[in-house]
Amino acid sequence: MSVKFEKLQDVAEFDELADYACQNSLYLLSVENIYFALIKLSRDSIESFENLTDHRTANYTAIYSASSQVVNNYVWKNINLYLKNVALTMEGNIKESRVAILKIANHPDIDKDLAVQYALRQDCIFENFEGMPEFMLGELLFNKNIVAEWGNVLGYHRLDGADLDRLNEYLDEGEVVNALAVTSMPKADDDDKDGKALSWFVISNVSIDLKNFESLCGCSNYVYTKFPEGLPLDRKMILARIGKIAFNEESFAGASESVELKATLLKRHFRSYLKSMDKYPIDIEVKLELFSTISEEFKPQVIKLMSLEEMKASASATKKVSNYFSVENSSVEEYSREILLHCLVSNYGNSVSIELLYKIIDILTDQEVTDVLHAAPEPYCHFLKANTRQKLINTERNMLFVRKLERRKIISSVSDEGSFIRVNAFRKGITKFLLGDG
Repeated sequence: MSVKFEKLQDVAEFDELADYACQNSLYLLSVENIYFALIKLSRDSIESFENLTDHRTANYTAIYSASSQVVNNYVWKNINLYLKNVALTMEGNIKESRVAILKIANHPDIDKDLAVQYALRQDCIFENFEGMPEFMLGELLFNKNIVAEWGNVLGYHRLDGADLDRLNEYLDEGEVVNALAVTSMPKADDDDKDGKALSWFVISNVSIDLKNFESLCGCSNYVYTKFPEGLPLDRKMILARIGKIAFNEESFAGASESVELKATLLKRHFRSYLKSMDKYPIDIEVKLELFSTISEEFKPQVIKLMSLEEMKASASATKKVSNYFSVENSSVEEYSREILLHCLVSNYGNSVSIELLYKIIDILTDQEVTDVLHAAPEPYCHFLKANTRQKLINTERNMLFVRKLERRKIISSVSDEGSFIRVNAFRKGITKFLLGDG
């Protein structure tokens, strides 16, 4: 008998005929017929069958897990017809098991497009690509049917036919980046050929958004000897800042296109640079950028890289270094008298000169001290004005300073008056004698 029933329900009242039709697969593949056959052939009752597997939400799972395999064998021989006429027509058929999806995906005669449609409509999220045919990997990855994890990205990227444009789009999605950024890229094997290829794909990428680019590059296990060819400056800056570029002659030369880039590379490898700085000459602009961005720990070393000639030729360098020296907790003990005096003279008339004077008074001559005081803001400029008495807040620092002026006979005397210090200038005749005032 080769006739196939369109609807098994039409012969339901003829028990032997219905049973024969089901046993011999004499029916067209449809949702209703498959359900009828499964129930007819099952050793379980309808109630227990439905409790085990709901054919309306996991149809093929119900078929292959049924007590009788007659329906499964029929479907397996006509797998593409089953997908087209049954599995893909059921709106609620989205709960298939991982096993069911893999069975269908690996069928030797499967229509790839139908298999992909079937897999993508399921709620199942795969942990990895294990057991999955290559033709499905990209669609599972890009449609979020597999966990966003570096091992899965590597599994797709290593394919000969990987669609790198779609991979770029995938890696540029915030949700994906957030998931990947918390782990490092895996190493594929002993020489890690595939892992290295994925890392290079990411760090040389010009398509991914800058913020995402930085997050993903941070996951690489590798540090490169040079910047990727043709990489835009903003991306080179990121690689230098996060330490993905080593410090050597090649990378130093590759950073020459920008003051900021060279300073960023040096900042990342500053200890190494200090050990071999004669090999890597830098100009005052790079030094200033480095000084502005490096941590407080290394600012003194950067200042020592600046020569007096560079300082005199650069108002910006003088200003930045002077301001650094003027901060109360910064030390000036390791710097040359010439550099310190240059900063002092360059700031005559402002508060920076006074802060510097407090710190370096011991290395100055009396004339140099009085030159600063003559140009200083109030009340310091009046210290040299005959027959005057000035007040300073009574602090240990202020008292130490004015006592030094007193010992040098630049001022007449000092008195402690509780909350303030009284600074007494010389009388007019004495001032003229001691300081040469008219």
